[in-house]
Amino acid sequence: RKAGEAGEAARCARRAADLAKAAYGESHPEYASALQALAGAHQEAGQAARALPLQAAAVRLLERHAGRRWEGLALALNELGALQIEAGDPG
Repeated sequence: RKAGEAGEAARCARRAADLAKAAYGESHPEYASALQALAGAHQEAGQAARALPLQAAAVRLLERHAGRRWEGLALALNELGALQIEAGDPG
């Protein structure tokens, strides 16, 4: 993906996250989903270090909301682990 397209995707994802936060609040799973999308946009732009705290925040939110046995949490944790590797963060 071109750098400009990746940057635009991240800007759109940031706006979506801001809207989700305003509409649902910081503790809603829709906001967690928006954070994951924003993290994905940053990862796609080659910015794993920027994506990592967003994905971590989404995981914490999903754990609080859905509990540790929810299958979606496993996917979110897997993505968090992949980002940690990509960013060189041992977690």
